[in-house]
Amino acid sequence: SKEISQWFENNFDIENGISLDRTDQEVNWATELNRNLHNDTFLNLVIETHQFPSSELFFSEKSVRPIYTAQPFIIFGNPESLKYLKQLGYKTFSDFWDESYDEDVPLQERFDRLFNTLESIADKPMEELNEWLCDMQPILEHNFNTLMRVESLHKRNKELSKWIEL
Repeated sequence: SKEISQWFENNFDIENGISLDRTDQEVNWATELNRNLHNDTFLNLVIETHQFPSSELFFSEKSVRPIYTAQPFIIFGNPESLKYLKQLGYKTFSDFWDESYDEDVPLQERFDRLFNTLESIADKPMEELNEWLCDMQPILEHNFNTLMRVESLHKRNKELSKWIEL
């Protein structure tokens, strides 16, 4: 838990709701997928581009990667990001850990809830995490299949085409 706390202290500006964990910002890492990193970790913690309430929820490639790689995830983005994902047909991991960090409460409170969730996961024995991973398999497969559904892709392409025509 000390490592988690230190990482957030070094990389997250709670007052402004921004994070910076890379110094090579001239490189577009959005197109990169580090397979070893995904294969060697239990959980993908996504610190999304925006964490403040907004009229639009924002999901970047960072949120899609763990779904595409069938990996459990925690998304710390706009409040109610997980609620919106569920409306799109995705499943989250509320049966395994507290997802109250996604509620529309002040940013510091959301951050504290996120930290508590991460601490509770980090305190679990590896055997329990491995059991969770087996129990999560249907969720991971469901989310991947939801992402890859052809009709969903067509719908997104139609919406994009309308937007481009404007």
